[in-house]
Amino acid sequence: SNAAEDRLGDWSPGSDQLVFSSTRSGGGDLYLMHVTGGAATQLTGAPGADTHAAWSPDGTTIAYSNDAGGSPNVWEIAPNGSNQVQLTHDDFVDYVQDWQPLRDSTAPVAHALAGKGRRKHPALLRFKITEASGQAAVIIDLPRRELTAIKFLKSINPAHVYSIGLPYRYLGRRPPASFRFCVQAIDASLNQGAKSCARYRFVKR
Repeated sequence: SNAAEDRLGDWSPGSDQLVFSSTRSGGGDLYLMHVTGGAATQLTGAPGADTHAAWSPDGTTIAYSNDAGGSPNVWEIAPNGSNQVQLTHDDFVDYVQDWQPLRDSTAPVAHALAGKGRRKHPALLRFKITEASGQAAVIIDLPRRELTAIKFLKSINPAHVYSIGLPYRYLGRRPPASFRFCVQAIDASLNQGAKSCARYRFVKR
């Protein structure tokens, strides 16, 4: 036991070591302790609070959050204290929740389809998706317009043509004669497929 606060621990994959956050050194640092007990080994000592530690599935790395920059970002470190690397550089709150093995290593495939339509009508952006699990989040992006839409598919048929309607007003006051859009898919295991892009153009009646 210790007068300091010990919290947010995570057992190693072999359940023989526990990594946890503690204020025993004055700040919030990560410590490692063996299941048989004994003294805890300090892993981190950089500025900021180190919290929300999680072991990698193979036991070779520990991910955690550090708020030295003002907002928590994700870092990783080896169990022996080496190879400490910052993974995210956000102004948002990045907390490590868990680290699970990938269930599927095959990335989904998206294929954007060229389209056309009339001005002042919704643009129907069409695409096909191939994904073994049958589920994916599809991101539709208009790079030059800084517009992004997300469509969740729960039963994917690779032969089916999917679409998402883009309201005409989203294209601005003077929409171009045509615009480029890109489609990308992410599966439940967070495998991210490559972007596929096509062009949508407006035609006269």
